[in-house]
Amino acid sequence: MSNSLKQGFPRDITAGGLLKIDIAEGKEIHLEIPVEPKEEMSGRAPSVLFRSDKQKELYEDEAAAHSVRHVLKNCAFPVTEVRLGERTSFEDGVLTVRKSLEAEAQGCNDLVKSAELDIIYPDKQHVYTNSMMDVQPIAVKKEGMLGEGTTFEMTGVYMMLTGTDEAGLQIADANVSNGIYEENVEFGRPGAPDRDAFIIRLNVTIQEGCGMERPGPLAAHQALDIITQELREVLKEKDASTAAAEREYLDVERQGALRILLVKEIMGQGAMHDNLILPDEPCGFLGGRPNVDLGNVPVLLRPNEVLDGGIHALTCITPDTKEYAINASNSRHWYPPVKRYIDELLAGRTGPRGKDYNTRWIAALVAEIHRILNRGGVFMYPADQRNPAKPGHLRLLYEANPMAMLIEQAGGAATDGRQRILDIQPTGLHQRVPLFIGAREEVERVTSYHLQADQA
Repeated sequence: MSNSLKQGFPRDITAGGLLKIDIAEGKEIHLEIPVEPKEEMSGRAPSVLFRSDKQKELYEDEAAAHSVRHVLKNCAFPVTEVRLGERTSFEDGVLTVRKSLEAEAQGCNDLVKSAELDIIYPDKQHVYTNSMMDVQPIAVKKEGMLGEGTTFEMTGVYMMLTGTDEAGLQIADANVSNGIYEENVEFGRPGAPDRDAFIIRLNVTIQEGCGMERPGPLAAHQALDIITQELREVLKEKDASTAAAEREYLDVERQGALRILLVKEIMGQGAMHDNLILPDEPCGFLGGRPNVDLGNVPVLLRPNEVLDGGIHALTCITPDTKEYAINASNSRHWYPPVKRYIDELLAGRTGPRGKDYNTRWIAALVAEIHRILNRGGVFMYPADQRNPAKPGHLRLLYEANPMAMLIEQAGGAATDGRQRILDIQPTGLHQRVPLFIGAREEVERVTSYHLQADQA
């Protein structure tokens, strides 16, 4: 396999066509974007339905009333034990990973200088890891493309990528998560493993000096996918009838219904982290196109394509930060918990936090969230004393909630100073709330100051 990523958009577009865009200026960007036939899009109002035994009647009613365009079936195969061995196999819940895959992972790219496999067991999680670059499920297309057909997935096990460069510098050193594994993972959250899951860890060493540029981290991800692909192949050999659980997701066309387009902003920094669009396999790496290479041109994905791992995020928000955003001109109106927190940050390394902080204030929520996804940080728009009857400025339903969902999926947190934003029960369409959002440890700290003040 060559050192370069596979080129070309990994999606069958024979039914439609290609929109080709060449941007000569700057990075010499050449885009090939799949376009569905016009007749397929007319009157289309996509949605996703989940079918279970308890919802069978509802499912049948929906299927009868609307046109089902695509069906995505997910079959789960539980893993009860993981071991390293001479050959890769998956039998009776026991997953054996070929130890010699290390050599193949190392040899996939000249920038990968070493690769070491080991397993983190559920009862032995107090272990040190280098910076966690990715947590990846093991899933494969049994039939069909992303977003349709059948996907097989191993449950109870994840792939994890960690690493440094030859000089010992953590890969993507500006946004690292090295430390004790169980202390650095918020288990059970989107994009994070469960507490009782097996972790197949690949620790790589890449060429010195390339850990802060795209080729180095991407080479590390390529190495991980070489190993994951062999696990996918043994999973693909399973029979669907032996799956422990099955889910179906329907892409239906509701005639006369409102057409809703969800705009998902994803990070495309490109220097260290990125996101991949439509890889060859669910949440895979090979075949995916880095977001930064798409030239900021929107890509239309069906809901089922997103559910099937059509966006593979290679980025996360660190639990702590050195950057914060707040409108300091309102400081005279802040309540004591906010003043306490900001005073600590302003004190820098001479204060209780022991480090200096930078302030950033864009005054635009979406732009602030984009910066946090790129660089980390925390954003605050607190309630203040100017109008005690008005609890905040930002709207819960269409400002705080969607941003909170995105940030939590990236490993961050969002509260109103006392409770999780996504736990707040709406009482009105334009309901306003305070907002503290971004790096988890910082959000938790300022939230704790509010709770302490309430108890005083």
